[in-house]
Amino acid sequence: FKLYILYSLSKDKKEALVTYVQVLSRPNFHSRRVRLKGLSPENRYRIEETGEVLGGDVLMQAGMLIAPLWGDYRSRLIHLTEA
Repeated sequence: FKLYILYSLSKDKKEALVTYVQVLSRPNFHSRRVRLKGLSPENRYRIEETGEVLGGDVLMQAGMLIAPLWGDYRSRLIHLTEA
């Protein structure tokens, strides 16, 4: 089981791009929690793909759940913008 997470944050901390790459899948795997770093704790961020809004402090401490990707060599791009 291999997993790569690439993370890019704008200088003003208003936008972030997370690339989640699953090389090999795991059987009976439900979700993965990803904790981000460097966000502004007082800002609120919208996950563009789902519309969900979370605080920067929540994304850094509790993280966000990534739904399972079924199969090997799958990826997901997650775009966060300041709400």
